[in-house]
Amino acid sequence: MNTIEKIKQLIDSFFAGETTLEQEETLRNYFTTGNVPDDLKKYQPIFDYFTQQRENLENEGAGEETGLLPIKLTKRRHIAWCAVTGIAAGAALLLTIALFNNRQITKSQDTICEGTFVMIDGVCTDDPKLVSKYAIDAIDAILMPTNETVDELDGLIKTNTGVLNEHIHILEQLENNKIE
Repeated sequence: MNTIEKIKQLIDSFFAGETTLEQEETLRNYFTTGNVPDDLKKYQPIFDYFTQQRENLENEGAGEETGLLPIKLTKRRHIAWCAVTGIAAGAALLLTIALFNNRQITKSQDTICEGTFVMIDGVCTDDPKLVSKYAIDAIDAILMPTNETVDELDGLIKTNTGVLNEHIHILEQLENNKIE
């Protein structure tokens, strides 16, 4: 097996997550040599990046600047960070419990009905006679005025008749003034 076929096999193993550290080092070394065939050049940036990151880590150990800023928390900031995350976690827990309990309450109130049914006052029914009775009662309530409605209409008619009579009387007086 020649070198290029061995490298292709290592690349397949690398992307399958089956390579050892030594095999990955072999791949990094191969792609940094510069003698990479055209069909494998598409993988070169990946291994160049790994090589660059490795060099950055090695340089960081020697005290050179890597361009990455280390995150250092003071004791005060660490305590504040713990407090904020603790409060957020507590709020998330309370919200979860409230939503779960609310769902349990509404779930227990849900009525499961199967087939063709009508809900009347929160109860499932499939009795056509009962449904017809409720439907007719509802339609009658809309179409048939109650005594209160008739009384209100009579009051409006009397009020409007009185207002109209007053306007007619005023108009008659104005006409009489014009004639005289």
